[in-house]
Amino acid sequence: MLMEAGPVQPGGMGAMPLSWGELQAWQQQTGRRLPPWQTRMIRELSAVFLAESQRAEKVDCPAPWVSEIDANRKLVAQKLAAAFGARAKRKG
Repeated sequence: MLMEAGPVQPGGMGAMPLSWGELQAWQQQTGRRLPPWQTRMIRELSAVFLAESQRAEKVDCPAPWVSEIDANRKLVAQKLAAAFGARAKRKG
């Protein structure tokens, strides 16, 4: 629903999160009647989407996902630390 509704709207100084009025107009035009919590959630997601979009413009911004390789490296490192840590404790 966020992508269908926006996810952001233009503002005077650039993009801005979806406004209450924009969400109301979207509901009217699509024939949807969302409960208040869903409307609040879409508005919050719009703000988060905008913040992440602006953060992603920086050259050193990390990807918003964890690659499988990175996840596996962390898991292997944890297992090695646990194995060697236990072995070192037995010798000490």
